[in-house]
This record gives sequence, structure tokens and C-alpha cells, in this order.
Amino acid sequence: MSSTLQPVYEAKSAVVILLPFTLLLSLVLSVLFALLYSQKITRPLSEISKTTERMKSLDKSALCRVVTGDEIGVLSHNINELYESLLASMENIRKESMRVSEAEAAKIDFLRAASHELKTPVTALCGMLDNMIMGIGRY
Repeated sequence: MSSTLQPVYEAKSAVVILLPFTLLLSLVLSVLFALLYSQKITRPLSEISKTTERMKSLDKSALCRVVTGDEIGVLSHNINELYESLLASMENIRKESMRVSEAEAAKIDFLRAASHELKTPVTALCGMLDNMIMGIGRY
């Protein structure tokens, strides 16, 4: 049951020698994986940001091409649907504006024609009244 502490001292000295290397290795690996993970997260977000800048200038070909199964992919899909809805609404407004402009033009044409048609009998009646007042002719 009695044993020497020699193996324990050897293990202790080995651990003391290897501890800085293992700490340095774990720190390097942590930084490396943190950079990779942050790049994986920021790359799709920067693509979405660039695409929304193009959408802001109403570029009809602008679409978020981020295809992932996480929340960023869902966000990309929702932005695409929102932009398509915006473009459709703008197109509907443009068509409605054209329809209203055509209706306004038709209304103006009608009022001009009606005004002309009303002016002709009124002018004739004014002429007849002037003749009556001046006593020209028999009435």
C-alpha cells in the first residue's frame, strides 16, 4: 500500500509545463471559432443590408438571396414578400392614378361639350330678347 510520490511529482511538473500551451491552444481555437461564427452570422446580414439598399432605390430585380433554415433565412423571405407586396401596391396605385386621370379628362370633355350645347340656345334666346327690347319684328 505504500508507494512513492514520484509519479505524482512527475505528472505535476508535466502539467505545469503543458498548461501554458494548452491555455494558448484553447484561446487560439476559441478566437478562431468565434471569428468563423461571427462571419457566418454577419455575411447574410450584410447581404440583406445591401439588398435592402437596392430595394430602397426601387430596383425591381432586387431580391434577398439568403437561403438558410434559421431566423435570418426567415427574415430574408419576409423582406422579399414585403418588397413584392410594395411593388404590387405601387403598380395598383399607378393604374388607379391613370384611371382617375382618364376619368378627369372625360369629365372635362363632357363639361366643355355641355357648356357649348347650353351656350347655343342661350345665345339665340339673348338675341331674341334683344330684338324684343328694341322692338324689331313681331312677338
